[in-house]
Amino acid sequence: MKKGRAIADGLVILPENGSQKRQMRLYFFYRFVLSLGLLISFFTGLGPGYMGGDNPELHSLALVVYLILTLTSLLLSLLNIGSARVEYLFALTVDSLVIATLIHTSGGPGSGLGILLGISIAFAGQGLSGSTAMLAAAIATLVLFVEDRIAVDTGVRTQTAYFSVALLGLSYFALAFLSLELANRARTSEKLVKQQGRDITSLTELNEQVIQQMHTGVVILDSRQRIKMLNDAAWGFLGRPVSAIGHPLREIHPHLANALDTWLLQPTVQQRHIHTQAEGNDLLVTFQQLGDPDHSGLLIFIDDASLAA
Repeated sequence: MKKGRAIADGLVILPENGSQKRQMRLYFFYRFVLSLGLLISFFTGLGPGYMGGDNPELHSLALVVYLILTLTSLLLSLLNIGSARVEYLFALTVDSLVIATLIHTSGGPGSGLGILLGISIAFAGQGLSGSTAMLAAAIATLVLFVEDRIAVDTGVRTQTAYFSVALLGLSYFALAFLSLELANRARTSEKLVKQQGRDITSLTELNEQVIQQMHTGVVILDSRQRIKMLNDAAWGFLGRPVSAIGHPLREIHPHLANALDTWLLQPTVQQRHIHTQAEGNDLLVTFQQLGDPDHSGLLIFIDDASLAA
């Protein structure tokens, strides 16, 4: 039982994120618009004259059934009802049978309707695995060969169109392959972006842990000299303020803010001594610009001057 489930899961790749779900819904919306357009063009006479010319009753029945099924698939997709693998495979099966019927009633492969099946295969290939997409292309080609044989045997057409069907079949396989290649590249890029995001998050957390364990105080200011981050050592050097993040440095430690203003006028002097009478210790501070001086922040290192000596 588990083995069978594993094989089934390997056949179809389910949508894993919002973009893939939107892509599947776009496919179902396209099918609904297509079925509605074909139905309107046939019953209003706006379409080509050969559409349904060989069997108008069967043609109209196929269009009505197609509209109902595509609308049902679209609604189920929007409501997140049902399995994605079932929706994809059901849609391809319906498209193969209905479009083959429309081809049968409209003069054969020369009607140009076969390209509609190729579009469905290309769309569905984005959500299917390689083996399933190629199988769908093979089934679509086989259905067209069967339709062509039936049309000749029943006298609907006088000669076969195997060459045209073969060309359509080749185009189906090519579309399935290209669609799968694009889908695989998109999934690979998505996985890479997610992995890079996780790596950046892990590296950020690691850096924060390292900074917090440092005996040197570290303060990061934004371009408006507001405190963005400080470690425990800096919190102690600044007098253990109740709240520091987001506040201007001058509100938290005026002496350090004055030293910063002096450094901004003479940035060549990296280290400065600050005597804080309230805390009763001398601080050795080092300032460093982060990136562009006009738009970036500042990095401040704080040490106990007595220990540094």
